[in-house]
Amino acid sequence: MFVEADGGTLFLDEIGDMPLAVQARLLRVLQESEVRPVGGSIERKIDVRVIAATHVDLASAVDVQKFRQDLFYRLNVVVLQVPPLRDRLDDLPLLAAHFLGKHGGATPPSLSPDALEAMTGYAWPGNVRELENAIMHAIALHHTDVIGPESLPASISHRSAPPGTPVAREDGELEPLTEAKRRASGAFEKRYLIAALEKAKGSVSEAARLAGLDRTNFRRLLQRHGLDATTFKA
Repeated sequence: MFVEADGGTLFLDEIGDMPLAVQARLLRVLQESEVRPVGGSIERKIDVRVIAATHVDLASAVDVQKFRQDLFYRLNVVVLQVPPLRDRLDDLPLLAAHFLGKHGGATPPSLSPDALEAMTGYAWPGNVRELENAIMHAIALHHTDVIGPESLPASISHRSAPPGTPVAREDGELEPLTEAKRRASGAFEKRYLIAALEKAKGSVSEAARLAGLDRTNFRRLLQRHGLDATTFKA
């Protein structure tokens, strides 16, 4: 389990892996709003907001006595279900940009269209944490201002399939039809935007006209696919 404090907020990551003995201590902290610092002898009052995350079905863990029921109900106030990254690939360019800014130094690099396409063709069994690790890997290996697919981990750059090609998951099962259609549709949309920008020589207004879209919607699509119109200017 990973614990991080930020002002009045306490973040608990992978709380479902917490040993029962530690669960009991955490429950006491939440009930009494007190902690004893390591090496200390006096309890200190705390006033924090707790945000906990886990990949474990805690209700099922309670049923098999791997998670305390009283702690579950103490934490189970507002629940947010976050879909896996493979089910929300539209978020990938924004998440990648965030991690590039976080780990890329004062002048972080950007992703090339080919690198981004390789990443959107990958199943991401490790979710957002795997994406962050992939970005850190690419930053360590790249030699220019733009990261190409060759700097990505081999599991991503070698397994990305051409648009429309069925993809096998990590367990060997065929990618579900709806997911394959969504991926293929996204790849086609991105290639179309690139073609429009190339023909318009980077002019967003002209590219939007060619695509039969208004400028605002066209810009929204560019942002979704992580495309920068200025890179297409003649």
